[in-house]
Amino acid sequence: MNLSPSEISAYEDIGVRLEMLRERLELTKTDFSGLLGVPLQTYVNYANGRSEPPYRVIEKAHEAAKANLAWLITGQGEPNDPDDEQTNKAITKAVQKFGPSRGVNVIREYAMKILRRQIEVKQHRIDYLEEQLREAQFKIRDYEDHIKRLQEQVDRPTASRVSKS
Repeated sequence: MNLSPSEISAYEDIGVRLEMLRERLELTKTDFSGLLGVPLQTYVNYANGRSEPPYRVIEKAHEAAKANLAWLITGQGEPNDPDDEQTNKAITKAVQKFGPSRGVNVIREYAMKILRRQIEVKQHRIDYLEEQLREAQFKIRDYEDHIKRLQEQVDRPTASRVSKS
C-alpha cells in the first residue's frame, strides 16, 4: 500500500490516540484488540500507523474509554472533553454516507467538510446580521438627529410666541 506523507501522519496520529486510550484503560494490546473486535496484529498495525482503522473500531474505542469522539478522530481538543454535539452530528452523517467499515480518514474528511460548510453558513448569517445592525444604527442616528432638531425648535422662542407677550 503506497501512502502519502499526510496519510501516514494521519494514520500514526490515530494510532497514537488509540494507544493513549489503551494505556488509560490499563489494558494489554491483546485485551484492547479483543475489546475492539480485531486481531492483535491488526490492532498493532493501527497503533503503529501502518494501516487505517475503520470507523467501527474508533467507535468501539470511543465507547470503551468514554473519550471525546472528535479528539479520537481528528486530534482536536482533549480526550476527556465532553463530546461536541455539532461534530458528532457531522461524524454521524459521514458514517451514514460511507458506512462504519470505511476508513476513519474518509469519515474525518467528510465530517470536516460538513463542519466547514456549517461554519460558512453561520458566517453568512453573521455577516447579514452585522449589516442589519449597521443599518439599524444608522436609522437610530437619523432619529436622534431628528429628535434633536425638533427639541431645538421647541426650545427656541418663535416670533409668534414673543409678540404675544
